[in-house]
Amino acid sequence: MTLFSTLLKALIIQLYLCL
Repeated sequence: MTLFSTLLKALIIQLYLCL
């Protein structure tokens, strides 16, 4: 669960930076 949460957070950060 922790690993998935970390990956999800990284994805959200990437999307945010792309905006």
